[in-house]
Amino acid sequence: MKQPKVLSFLFLLLISSLLTGLLTPFSGLTFAGSSLHHEQEYPLSQLSKTLKTPFLTNFLGIYWPHLDTFKYDKNFLIRSSQDGKHWSPWQEVFLMTEGPDEQTEQKFDYGQLLFTKNAHYIQVKVTHLDLSQVKLGAFTLVFIDSRQPSIALAKQNKIKRSIAGEEFYMISREGWGADESICWTKETPTPQETVTHLFIHHSALNSNIAHEDCDDAIRGYLDYHVHDKNHLWSDIGYNYLVCPHGVLYQGRRFAVEKTMVDGKEVVTPKDVIGAQVVKYNKGTLGICAIGSYMGEVQPSKELQNILYRTLLWKVTQYGIDPLGHTPYTPKDVKEPQSLETVSGHRDAPLASTECPGDNLHAVIPALRNAVAERLKQPK
Repeated sequence: MKQPKVLSFLFLLLISSLLTGLLTPFSGLTFAGSSLHHEQEYPLSQLSKTLKTPFLTNFLGIYWPHLDTFKYDKNFLIRSSQDGKHWSPWQEVFLMTEGPDEQTEQKFDYGQLLFTKNAHYIQVKVTHLDLSQVKLGAFTLVFIDSRQPSIALAKQNKIKRSIAGEEFYMISREGWGADESICWTKETPTPQETVTHLFIHHSALNSNIAHEDCDDAIRGYLDYHVHDKNHLWSDIGYNYLVCPHGVLYQGRRFAVEKTMVDGKEVVTPKDVIGAQVVKYNKGTLGICAIGSYMGEVQPSKELQNILYRTLLWKVTQYGIDPLGHTPYTPKDVKEPQSLETVSGHRDAPLASTECPGDNLHAVIPALRNAVAERLKQPK
């Protein structure tokens, strides 16, 4: 990725918005690495006013004060518009529960990143919640513009994988345009000593996202996880991501193991501890499917195929039985829990989530079986 060209593109985009009157004055507007990022607090009402974005916004996050006395899952609806007249459908906000094992006191709850293609206006609606009874006060919107010029979107950096006769490619972090300057600024990635379980997630993002927008989405997740004041993680939380169009992406940065073989230094990438299932990150990997697989939205065949190949790769690498149940002891828990080696996020006993969505969760048994059958066949 050629960072100066990216920043020049975003600078010109910002100046253009100012000159055309699309940008109203906002304090705290920042370049978050290769993305534009801004957080703004608004008073809560049943239906917000039409809110003008600080810049053209292609992804939007939201967080609000945490109250132990009330669960806020699906109580927010958000829609977006380019002109303030023609609006997208309302999008449900789901309560997200990913994160590192070492979490501080929870001050906020947060929703998934929403796709708001080229939005200049936002509206927020509250449902199933009596604001006279629950003193929530305010919510904060996280505006992100993660677009990059076409030169940065060229997927030239592909890593070929061949597992049990199955060949596929993975887009590297350089390939999707990760800004490494914003990652791991205070610590280094912790390599996994071993991996015993694989978790499947969904991002709860609009599943109709075009292929050309998937790179933008992953950069949006990176920005949301690193710069949003409710996260402030060192990197994107997921180890790997797959898109509805059948592409595998590297997520969290690998650790590097250096060994000497026949007098030559050999560098081996190592999977690292992620921030994807709170208290279950050590010894597990998180694979996130871009999209929301609830209601009528079904995982595409392309998505299922790349999930199958990714699972085949990892169970082969770590000697995992894809049909197994093995004990896992979450952080700060004394007794081990029985957990399927290939699970959905919701299957972690301490997780409170619908992830990876009913429809993607329903195909996990078939994925396990397909991987197990392939392992029985001659290599």
